[in-house]
Amino acid sequence: MKGAPPGPLPDEEARLKSLLERPFAPAEAMTRTDVLIAVGLTLAAFVLRGIGLGQHSLWVDEGASLLFARADWSYLWAVLPQVETNPPGYYMILKLWTQLAGTSEAAIRMPGVLASSLAVTAVYLAGHRAFGR
Repeated sequence: MKGAPPGPLPDEEARLKSLLERPFAPAEAMTRTDVLIAVGLTLAAFVLRGIGLGQHSLWVDEGASLLFARADWSYLWAVLPQVETNPPGYYMILKLWTQLAGTSEAAIRMPGVLASSLAVTAVYLAGHRAFGR
């Protein structure tokens, strides 16, 4: 038939059928290459997110986060959940982090950089589990 869209190739049909038969099972086992890809993507995300990390002054929400992180522990546990819509866990992490790393712009942004870099790993692993490489 002229003009008709081509159908899937036979090996594509078999692969789709195998994925549909076991959608929650790993499509294929993790290999050393897969681990290296995950590590490489995570490092690339970390480097790209870290470029210029401390070059700009704090935004209003970052300043508010620092203000909350400087608060007393009792405030973080008891009062903050009453007045802030975000859960206090981030501010607790930031409080501990700033005690170790200081309060520079780069230091305040680093927990977010670490979390977003690890999110790349989580997405890669979830995609690998669901669909394979």
